[in-house]
Amino acid sequence: MDKKSAQAELSALQIKATTIVATAKADGRDLTDAEMKALEDGRDRAIELSAVLRGMKAADTMAEVAAGVAASERVAPAAGAKGYLSPASFRATVAATAPEAAKAFVAGGAAVTQVQLDQNPVALGRAGSNLGILGVVPLVTRDNPSYSYLRQTVRTNAAAEVAVGAQKPTSVITVERVDSSLKVVAHLSEYIDSYMVEDVPSLETFLEAELRTGVLDRVTAGAVTAYSTVAGAQTQAFTNGSALDSIILGASKVQAAGYNADTVLLSRDTAEQILLAKSTTGEYLGNQPGGYATDSGNMGVYGDLRQVIVTGLPAKTAIVLDSTRVQVSTDRQGIKTKWDSISKMDYNQVRALVEGRYAHDVLAAPAICKVGVAA
Repeated sequence: MDKKSAQAELSALQIKATTIVATAKADGRDLTDAEMKALEDGRDRAIELSAVLRGMKAADTMAEVAAGVAASERVAPAAGAKGYLSPASFRATVAATAPEAAKAFVAGGAAVTQVQLDQNPVALGRAGSNLGILGVVPLVTRDNPSYSYLRQTVRTNAAAEVAVGAQKPTSVITVERVDSSLKVVAHLSEYIDSYMVEDVPSLETFLEAELRTGVLDRVTAGAVTAYSTVAGAQTQAFTNGSALDSIILGASKVQAAGYNADTVLLSRDTAEQILLAKSTTGEYLGNQPGGYATDSGNMGVYGDLRQVIVTGLPAKTAIVLDSTRVQVSTDRQGIKTKWDSISKMDYNQVRALVEGRYAHDVLAAPAICKVGVAA
C-alpha cells in the first residue's frame, strides 16, 4: 500500500464514521449493533492505517536526512568560504540536523487514535518574512567565533602626471583591523502538548519554520543597525523635495567613491511613498507605478538599484550600498533546531529551540551611504 492509498482509505473511514453517528443523532436513536460493529471495525482499521502512515513518514524522513547529509558533505564550505543564504540552504540545514532533533512520542506498536485537526496551520503575516537583505549579502563561514578582518575607511586618489625631478603625490588608502565575534541569536517556542505534535504531522515543520523566520528577522535587523552606524559611511541629505532624488544622489556618491551601488534598503512606508508619487495631473510618474526604464532593462523605480524592504531603519532614512562590500559571518552549523522532550515529561509537553551565530562585517565603509528621505 502506498501513502496516497492509505490516506484515502483513512479519510473514507473517517467520513463513514461521521455519517453513521450523524444519522443516528438525526433520527434521535441509539446506534444499532451493526453500526457499533462498523464503528469498531473502522476504528481498528484506522489505527492500523495511522501506524502505516507514521512508518512511511519515518522512512521518508530518514531518506531525506540521508540525502541532505550526503549533499552537505559534498558541498560543505571551508573556513572563510562565501555563499548566499537561500530557502534551499535552510532546507538542507534542517535535513542535516534532523537526527539530532528526532523524536519518538509514541512507543512502537502502541494504538493511537488521531485527533482530527487542521493539518495546515496558517502563519501570521509579517513584513519582510522572506530572506530580504540576507538573500543578497555574501555569507562567510567561520571556524572560530572570534575573528578579525580589514575594513577600508578612506580612499583618496592623488595620482597625477609628475614632471622630471618633481615629488610624486601620495594617495591615501586607509584600512583598519576590525575584531569581531559571532553572537548567538536564539529563541524558544512555548511548551505545547506532545500528542498535538504527534497527531498533526505538519505542526513540527510549521513551528520550526516560524522560529527560523524569527531568527532571520533578528539577523536582518542587526544588518540594518551595522550599516546605519558604521564609522566612515557616507551621508546624503534630503534634497530637491524628493525621496527618490535623494536616493539617486546617495547612489551616485557610492559610485563616485569607486564602488558599485547595487542595493537600496528601505522601510515599507518609504517605498510606498516613492511608488505612489504622482505628477501634478494625478498620473503616476513614468505612467505606471515603478515605470522608470533603464539601459539594463530594469523597470524598477530605483533604476539599477535592487530594492529590499527591511524593518529597523530610522524614520525617513534609506541605505544605499555595494552589497559586495558587506557580508554576514556565521559558523559551520548554520541555524540549529533542537526539541526538548525531557524537562516537562511529567506534563507531556515539549518545546523547540532554534538558534544560530551571526555577525555583520562591513569591508568598506564608503561603500555605504545613509540617505535622508524625509517626506
